[in-house]
This record gives sequence, structure tokens and C-alpha cells, in this order.
Amino acid sequence: ATLLPLGEISADDLPKTSQKLVIYCQKGGRGNSACVKVTEQDDSLTVYNLTGGIEAWQSAGFDTKQA
Repeated sequence: ATLLPLGEISADDLPKTSQKLVIYCQKGGRGNSACVKVTEQDDSLTVYNLTGGIEAWQSAGFDTKQA
């Protein structure tokens, strides 16, 4: 995972890969905005928003690690 604030994220910040990328935030709203922003800049990207954000991920019982 890489921390990229919504106000600063751009398609140029993302890895150049053919793999799918998951963008997430705390609750999902800013992650969705980030997905829209980067795909408007580069429509060849395949990005997904983690619905409900990292809070939903943790509530579902999935592990997280903090650096």
C-alpha cells in the first residue's frame, strides 16, 4: 500500500502495470473520488474502490497491518 492523499493523487503516481489496482480510504468516499480522478486522467487504468473503505474490510474480519 502507498499513501497518496486525494488532493495529490494522479494517474502518474500509480504503478505502470497491467494488474488491477484497488484504491481505498477509511470509509470509501474518498477512494471512489480517487478512482474517478485517475481514470479521467488515464482511461487505460483498471482501478477498483474498496466499498466501505478499510473500516468495512476490518469489520468483515480481514487482517490489516500498520507500518
